[in-house]
Amino acid sequence: GAFGPELIRINEDESWDLIVGAGRLTPDGPRQPLSYFGPGFDSLCAGSFWSMGSSNGWLYVGAYKWSLPMNRGRSGENPDLPHRFHGRLSTDGIAPKFAGGELYRSADGENWIPVTTDGFGNPDNCGICAIEPTPAGLAVGTANPYAPKTAPASKQPARGGFEIWLGERTGG
Repeated sequence: GAFGPELIRINEDESWDLIVGAGRLTPDGPRQPLSYFGPGFDSLCAGSFWSMGSSNGWLYVGAYKWSLPMNRGRSGENPDLPHRFHGRLSTDGIAPKFAGGELYRSADGENWIPVTTDGFGNPDNCGICAIEPTPAGLAVGTANPYAPKTAPASKQPARGGFEIWLGERTGG
């Protein structure tokens, strides 16, 4: 999509609806996102939608955010470009503002609610890479390429190369 991932629904009659993404002109007329979210759920750093799953009547979409390598630019772990980019931001850096994978859910496929926009509180969780319903609730897996070598921005001990989150089985 235009500067971020898009979500498109294919209907039974082979027509399509833009759910998340950039509005556009088509041969059938203008299309605007039915969710009112632009590319990547309006996230500046959303790189792709990595996963989808459903549980208890909810559809879930997990996103990868490319901001994670930029977070490491300050510590010298990356080449010069991320280092320069990072220097143009405030001293708080990118992590508190943009890092961490995102997970959204919808009961109708058009109205989306954020579950997490910061990798469940760990900015090194760069994306939601797995969504799986289980008898105990929804299992969500994150990707974290830096652990266990480095700790998250919170200075807590590293929390593994990935995290698995298990939601409670409830009606909503």
